[in-house]
This record gives sequence, structure tokens and C-alpha cells, in this order.
Amino acid sequence: MAYTPELSESASATLRRIAWSLGQPMSRTMNAIFKRIPNLMDRGKVCECCRDPSACNICGFSLERSRRPSTWRFVKIGQDQVILLMIF
Repeated sequence: MAYTPELSESASATLRRIAWSLGQPMSRTMNAIFKRIPNLMDRGKVCECCRDPSACNICGFSLERSRRPSTWRFVKIGQDQVILLMIF
């Protein structure tokens, strides 16, 4: 990877706590989060604004890649509460 962005103190603390709750390392947890993000956003808008079409074959927003099964499940735990379960 050519560029590794730094996480803010808050983002790092949040990621650490998510990783602890899953019993997974932060790096694996962050990768799982990034695998899920394309399913939560407008793929068309992201692709329309893309500045590097050479990476479509590895990008999570690619329609070809979006057909892969998800490793995440939403679980309802209360009337207005839903948790996101990551399956590793």
C-alpha cells in the first residue's frame, strides 16, 4: 500500500473496542469493516467520483465484487436496537 492514513484518536479507540468485543485484532476488524462499507453506500456515486479506475478489480465498490457473499449479519436485539455481527 502506498499510503497509510492515520486514524484519529477517537477512531482508533472505537476500532480497538470493536476488535476487543469480537476477540479479533484491530487490523482484521478494520478489514472486515471496509468489506461491509460498500454495501452501505451508493456504489454508483462512488464509482462516478472515482479517480483511479485501474483498481476496479480490487475495489469493494465494483459490481463484480459486490456479488460475493457477505460475512456480516444484522441481529435485532431490541425493539429499536440492531447490532452488526461480523463472521470471520
